[in-house]
Amino acid sequence: MWTIKKEEYKIRFLKSLIIFLFGIYFGALAFIGINYYFQRTNFLTFSIDELNGKKIEDIEKDLSSSGFKVEFFNKGQIVDIIPKFSVLKKGRTIKIILRDEKFKLPNLYGVFYLEGISFLKKRGVDVEIVKIKFPGPDGRILASYPSFGSEISENSKIRLLVDFGETGGME
Repeated sequence: MWTIKKEEYKIRFLKSLIIFLFGIYFGALAFIGINYYFQRTNFLTFSIDELNGKKIEDIEKDLSSSGFKVEFFNKGQIVDIIPKFSVLKKGRTIKIILRDEKFKLPNLYGVFYLEGISFLKKRGVDVEIVKIKFPGPDGRILASYPSFGSEISENSKIRLLVDFGETGGME
């Protein structure tokens, strides 16, 4: 009887030892893999402040030579850079949003009114909301004055026609 118990303890001990050794083995593999990834991955640092005041061509040349892909939206001065992080992985696309004094009002039909207002406020536009009852989801932008696609300038005033629904809605 005692020899059977002894053999059972040996088997349990060997199972535990094998599981423990597998854990160490796979843990070491994970550590080596993560370490290899961070050594081989190139992270680059740049400052958004460095970009202000530079010509668009110079910004594109500097960022492209550093290994980034660059996309520009509109013309004029830099308003925003997406992503906002200063440490980025090589090959990442950087979107630079520029602001000119005049711009085309984008088609905001169906966009939730808070998102539309946020976008327009970033452009320096004064927004007035006109609420109407209209069937469908509440809070949608239905129209604007001046109309979508019109060329407007900063500090101009826009009226947005917003659906606030037949029952409930935004009040």
